[in-house]
Amino acid sequence: MTRLLTATQLKNTLSRYMSAALLAFGLLGAMPSQAQELSVYGGVGRANAPSESTYSWGFTYLQPLDAYNALSYSWINEGHYTDHHPDGFALQYWRRFWLFDDRLALAGGVGAFNYFDTTASDEGKRYADVHGWALIYSLSATWYTRTPWFYQVRVNRINTFRSITTTNALFGIGYQLGGTNHSGAIPDYLAQASGSRDELTVLVGKTEVNSLHSPGAFAKSIEYRHGFGSYVDATLTWLDEGPTALTRRNGAATELWASRVFQ
Repeated sequence: MTRLLTATQLKNTLSRYMSAALLAFGLLGAMPSQAQELSVYGGVGRANAPSESTYSWGFTYLQPLDAYNALSYSWINEGHYTDHHPDGFALQYWRRFWLFDDRLALAGGVGAFNYFDTTASDEGKRYADVHGWALIYSLSATWYTRTPWFYQVRVNRINTFRSITTTNALFGIGYQLGGTNHSGAIPDYLAQASGSRDELTVLVGKTEVNSLHSPGAFAKSIEYRHGFGSYVDATLTWLDEGPTALTRRNGAATELWASRVFQ
């Protein structure tokens, strides 16, 4: 049986994604002459209570403000602890220091983490999806190659106050979009392209329900995308989430996207 969202749940869901979209728009509009960075990473995490370890992974979009200051927007999956399955979005400010002819960047970051934690419920339900805000502190070391690719090790500390506190040690790989690592001219092969275009995309993947057992199913989708200028896209999508133990849904969706296109 598919459970319908209540008005409060719908409001919280819309607020969650509207906040994410506004933050993304803000980052896209900041200092376009600097090289944006996109990275993915994975590793291990450890919680304070229960005291146990699990996997962790995520991705980050980083927008330098100048050679030493940057903002980042991340999605972090903290893995599966006993009675806790946390993940969420983070916005952070970073201060960077350069070594070895600007090949190595040491950085410290601090910011806010909007988390969504699937927990065991004590109100007669099988589980509950708990939302909240936390502080996130990070340290990173990034090695820039002589190509747009770079490598990074990072440690995140996430303090939720109302839920579990976690520490994650991660290794990742990333790519610079639209410029050098922190200054200089933008190479022709990384120059920003026009955003006005039409695209048709077929996607396949997996649906995972936010419960303590995380039942999944094969998912598929068809998406039409149209670009409006350099920074805004709109999409019309048909999505089949597949049959899981708790849901069986398909339908149409339309979305507005903050975008950045490169040649």
